[in-house]
Amino acid sequence: MSVAQTLTVARMSLKGGLRGFRLLGLGALAAVPSAVVAALAASGAGPSTLANSTESLFLSLTLPVVILLLTLVLFVAQFRTEIEDDTLAYLLARSVPRTEIAVGKYFGALGAALAFSLPATFIPLAVAGAAGAPAPLAAVILSLGTMAFLATMTFGAAYCFLGLITRSALLIGLLVGFLWEELVPLLPGYAPRLTIVFYLRNLAALLVPTGPLSGFSTPYSLPTVIAVPVAVAIVFLGLTAGVFRSREVPPGRTTA
Repeated sequence: MSVAQTLTVARMSLKGGLRGFRLLGLGALAAVPSAVVAALAASGAGPSTLANSTESLFLSLTLPVVILLLTLVLFVAQFRTEIEDDTLAYLLARSVPRTEIAVGKYFGALGAALAFSLPATFIPLAVAGAAGAPAPLAAVILSLGTMAFLATMTFGAAYCFLGLITRSALLIGLLVGFLWEELVPLLPGYAPRLTIVFYLRNLAALLVPTGPLSGFSTPYSLPTVIAVPVAVAIVFLGLTAGVFRSREVPPGRTTA
């Protein structure tokens, strides 16, 4: 695999995700958690309340809603939009191998998604600190950053694959994010272990001893809860590259 060609495709995908109305819309979405914290501060919430609220807000809004929607929009578009617009022919005509295209598109979209998801994770902490909240523990910062990165990486790989194989990628992605990842963790037994959010919450509880991030069961070790999302991302990226290499493009033009 050519690193130079992969980086070229990644750079094109990164630029495509950070321009136009998409940039404005995703930027506004990423700003929602900070706006909520600012509203809490304006309402007179105390320092300890603000500190706990930023952690709780990440678990209830940033991770399951903001990051999910950011990755869904950016990663599905990597193939689905180009399939509809017949612009993949440009790359294929330049004799760029399909594996390089698939991998480059994924990493370009990952860079664009992290440009939104990481500020959505950390800026609320800065807003709370400016309003008088105590500085977060290093473990809290590490935990939030790791969860945001793993969620972006893993969900992004799944959505990139969906954007390639189905014209209903957005709908299926919403169902996976808002139903599977939110409802299955509520079930008893081993069912929650079939979701990515289970391992992300497990990671938070292992790293942070107190506060909202600590209130989850920890049946696995830290290496395991990191390895599972990484492995899932690698599997979906491999599937994307394999399917893209072996199928005709476009598989069907319609609105995603």
